[in-house]
Amino acid sequence: MTRVKKYYAEGLCRCGKPPVPGRKHCRKCLDYDKKYKAKTVARNLPAKRLFKLCHEPHCHAEAVPGFSACDYHLDQRNSAQRALTAARIKAGVCSKCGAPPAPGKKKCQEHLDLAARNQATYKRKKKAEKARRAA
Repeated sequence: MTRVKKYYAEGLCRCGKPPVPGRKHCRKCLDYDKKYKAKTVARNLPAKRLFKLCHEPHCHAEAVPGFSACDYHLDQRNSAQRALTAARIKAGVCSKCGAPPAPGKKKCQEHLDLAARNQATYKRKKKAEKARRAA
């Protein structure tokens, strides 16, 4: 039996110290793992961008053109967001931020105003683009 397995059998961390309550490792090992993971992700991200790979850790699938993730992870993110939106609508709060919604709407007044502003900007840009093409 290895040293680490002996420690785990005794209920200790891999370094032999008592673990954080509810966890498998001590604070020092947890902090080290967090720093190491951050370094490896930061080190791999430029390469993943260069080769157009999914940005999720441990995923080496090709990213969907125009996105930073593969089909699987995009679907995973979308389904999580859909579930969150549905839960917020069911709870009777703003579907974007969780604040109380405007009367008779699914969004709060702030997000309704933001959507109207974005729509106006979109229409203005579309009109300018059309004028440029005509000229």
